[in-house]
Amino acid sequence: MQLHRVETVYLILLIGVMAMSLSNSIAEAEAAILQVSQDGTSDYSRIQDAVEAAGDGDVIEIGPGRYVDFFDAPYGIRAVIYIDDKSLSFVGAGGGQTVVGPEVFGQIEGSQVYCAAIIGDGLDCSFEGIQFENVQRYAIYVNSTGRGEIDNCIFRGSSGGIYAVLGGGGWIRDCEFIDINTEYQNASINFYEPTTDMSVERCEFRDCYIGVTSSWGGCENIEIADCVFANGDLGVSFQDGASGVVFGCQFTGQSRYALAGVRPGSFVVEGNTIDVSGGDAYCLCAWDGPGDYTLHGNTMIGDQCLLGIFDPRGEWDCRDNVFTRAGASTFYIRPAMSSPYTGPPLHLDFSNNWWGTDDPDLVGDWIFDGNDNPDHHFFVDYLPMNGVVSAEGRSWSSVKGLFDGGGGE
Repeated sequence: MQLHRVETVYLILLIGVMAMSLSNSIAEAEAAILQVSQDGTSDYSRIQDAVEAAGDGDVIEIGPGRYVDFFDAPYGIRAVIYIDDKSLSFVGAGGGQTVVGPEVFGQIEGSQVYCAAIIGDGLDCSFEGIQFENVQRYAIYVNSTGRGEIDNCIFRGSSGGIYAVLGGGGWIRDCEFIDINTEYQNASINFYEPTTDMSVERCEFRDCYIGVTSSWGGCENIEIADCVFANGDLGVSFQDGASGVVFGCQFTGQSRYALAGVRPGSFVVEGNTIDVSGGDAYCLCAWDGPGDYTLHGNTMIGDQCLLGIFDPRGEWDCRDNVFTRAGASTFYIRPAMSSPYTGPPLHLDFSNNWWGTDDPDLVGDWIFDGNDNPDHHFFVDYLPMNGVVSAEGRSWSSVKGLFDGGGGE
């Protein structure tokens, strides 16, 4: 019997699909589940014992209780969990039930104290339903070219939450960060290069020194969406070429900056509500060097200054925002005391925004630029002004398209 060419191709594709399905089934079957508990019902009572016994790709289920079995790991690290040779998943009984870390901050001696440390090339690790707390450095330290996935975890009372170098991407979803503001004052989430395609979604940051920061140009496609930042020093920053998007977030009570760019790459800010009224904080500050800033459909309210443009050397796409002065002496835009830029005059396009008034002279009175001091070599062009506008009903997918150049509106 002879097969027609189309039938032959179909048969080859069918065999390929069956082979892939069989391969996945075998991989799933090979992944073991190891259980850790403190009530004597499991093979392991120490998490690290299960780590040592596990194979690559296994799952470690951790029962209720507090786990404080810190030990001396390489590089001067003290940790409850240390991995350098395999990819593992950790599943707890839920925040407040499965707790990793001491009851009191500083109870474990040392400066390099972590709840979990993952160091090694190409390691994929995930954490779900675990509370990490009261350590001197970071609750989770990941330095890998692999992937990380963290869901429904709580981080409390430590100097830092998550330090991540993840070249393979991943996410941090539905997590809480509370009082990450002790001793070393590290960030709740610190992305360091090379980290790409990481998303932080539906997380809460309360009373944390820094929410999320990303550093260096090897940090790309960092996405922060639908998060809440309350009562911190700084909400989100992108530094030294790092690029990302902040979408649909709420910022309240920051004491210094809700958003900060320090020589960022592409910094997209869209559809956020930023209220720093009642203090001296800035809604957004552009620090020390050029950057590519996109501000669309945000609401910004403050007493001191809404936008601190400390260095005007950047590209600005700013439209359809609502800027509201909460005090009688609030500046919409203000530079640093001494300008770092002394080149030819720059014109920044801030047209098509709503400034809380339809009187352009009043708006001009509260924008400090080269019109007010010739030492500042930039001018803010804010005409024409919008009437009252509302945040655009953009979807998260459309904002991703704007960020990566793939079809934003």
